[in-house]
Amino acid sequence: MKIDPLRVVVKALVLYVIANVLFAMYNPSMGTLSVYNWLLPGRARFPYERAENVDKGYNISLFQDLDAAFASHVISNGEKQADEYRVILVGDSSIWGYAANSSDTLSARLNDLNLTSCDGRRMRFYNLGYPWSFIFKDLLVLEKSTEYDPDMVLWLFTMRGLTGSDKDVVDFFEGELITDAKRLQAEYQLRDYTSELTIQTFFEKTIVGERKKLKADITLQMYGFLWAATGIDHHLQTWLPWKDNLENSIEYRHYRTPEDWPRLQQDFMLDVIHAGHRMMGDAQVVIVNEPIYIASGPNSEIRYNKLYPRWAYDNYREFMSGWMSENQYLYVDMWQAIPQDEFSDFPVHLYPTGEQLLAKALSPEILSYSCE
Repeated sequence: MKIDPLRVVVKALVLYVIANVLFAMYNPSMGTLSVYNWLLPGRARFPYERAENVDKGYNISLFQDLDAAFASHVISNGEKQADEYRVILVGDSSIWGYAANSSDTLSARLNDLNLTSCDGRRMRFYNLGYPWSFIFKDLLVLEKSTEYDPDMVLWLFTMRGLTGSDKDVVDFFEGELITDAKRLQAEYQLRDYTSELTIQTFFEKTIVGERKKLKADITLQMYGFLWAATGIDHHLQTWLPWKDNLENSIEYRHYRTPEDWPRLQQDFMLDVIHAGHRMMGDAQVVIVNEPIYIASGPNSEIRYNKLYPRWAYDNYREFMSGWMSENQYLYVDMWQAIPQDEFSDFPVHLYPTGEQLLAKALSPEILSYSCE
């Protein structure tokens, strides 16, 4: 039988168009198709790696597909056991563990302590942090985490995470995350954090439009085999010793002087914290102010570190303590808990020993709050 090349090409094009249209219409969750937690173990933290290091870290950044991120995580490995008291940690790169292997992060160090809740259940800690200091992002993680029945949430952040900008939103949210973010914003009557974002068009929902995310999903599965063989899920760098040469400035972002404190305080995303508590229902939500690096060199009398001038951070701590108490929220301030030499490349990134010290410092508070 003679084959007409033109007819073959036309049929292929028609099928291709149909497949794209159906994909956009039904919006299947491809991220749930995962080799993790059955063929491969689940990862101890969400997929993340800087673009230049993906081949060294056997990992890829994949927050834009939360289904895939959770499917790759050990929290998705079967049902919660009756004797488990489940604690999830949400937060930024310091919680993810940017300067540590997955076995040395805060959640791993807490698991090493073999803590037991007041009712006798074994406490198990899960790292759901992701390297972005922006607590509105955490709200999406919290919503997804409710499918896994947590008993307690440790929500760790610092002032930087409370003061997101339009750039934070535009750089971070894309695809279906935009739809989810706008839905949460409306459901919990939040301020408009997504005005710079637009909902996906029909074309952007097709296979062609979603090709970047689909490629990332497939890449994550492929890297899983290398990760399982080596245990490497992040390319750790060697950082030079800290230099306390702080700039002679008291600015924090676009807040220039102590007179800007009322405006800075108004920009705190406090409505997101309220929403997180409502969202988690009966689970205990414990807010933790992260430890920060405290400099001792030139200009340290006006700045704690390259992130925070003293006036802004001191006002932040005083305000948050009062606000948490007023709202009867569980709150722990760990800002000075870790010595100077346990910080790596950034004022909130800890070396493994620092993670261990923080776990020990937090454990009495965690045990106490598990009794309430």
